[in-house]
Amino acid sequence: MDPRPTELSIIEQVLGDTRDRLRAAPQIPATQELVARVTAFERRIARWAEASPAAGEAASTLEKVLALNIDLMRAGLDGDDLAGPV
Repeated sequence: MDPRPTELSIIEQVLGDTRDRLRAAPQIPATQELVARVTAFERRIARWAEASPAAGEAASTLEKVLALNIDLMRAGLDGDDLAGPV
């Protein structure tokens, strides 16, 4: 079963946005841990091109990727505070 195009699109967009924010973040252990998690998710969805995910895997991955983005914000690494005053 192929992941729904909407789920895959959202996953890819969130991962891309998260990676962009992490590039701007200070390179501290929290940043490195989040980068490792993003990389793991990117590898997982890359494998979907060769073998479709198991039933429910795309939905589960979407939930985990959104939680990762929340973890980024909670760690204060979301980029909003890193740019300085506007």
